Amino acid sequence: MFKSAKSWSYQSGERLIYQTEISPIIWIWPILSLWVGLGCMMLTGILLLLAYIFLGLAVLLAIQNGLVSAQTRYIVTNQRILLFEYRQLTQLYLSKVDGLIVRQNRIGRWLHYGDVAWIVSGHQQPWIHYVRAPVKLRQAVDYGIAGLQIQFHYTESPNATYSRQQVN
Repeated sequence: MFKSAKSWSYQSGERLIYQTEISPIIWIWPILSLWVGLGCMMLTGILLLLAYIFLGLAVLLAIQNGLVSAQTRYIVTNQRILLFEYRQLTQLYLSKVDGLIVRQNRIGRWLHYGDVAWIVSGHQQPWIHYVRAPVKLRQAVDYGIAGLQIQFHYTESPNATYSRQQVN
């Protein structure tokens, strides 16, 4: 189904910084639909039809969420960001990424999920919803961008000498 981040083929010199996925909070709607459907099973008449509708909705949502959560990963390396979403791979090179915007409400902070949007070459990308641990993801992206800038800084002047001076 999905290759883990450790088995993914990286470019030369590339290493894994962080990996995350969709939060389990997406399972709240199938569970609520299941509870309502089972609760309506006690009723008769037209409300029994409502129970079957909610049970069918719970099954459909569970199938959809199972497929989405099994096929979605966000991987940050020291050179690029890999977004695996619904059998589609998107690569963002860290040299083009300006940052990451995280949007969380109070429940999201408490349950460690939120929405993220990438800023690539000055333009904000569409929001990705229900990302697990988005603050850690932003820290990993910032770490990768900072590491890339430091790497570029040192490669710009290969003949420069660096020395530590003691301050009195």
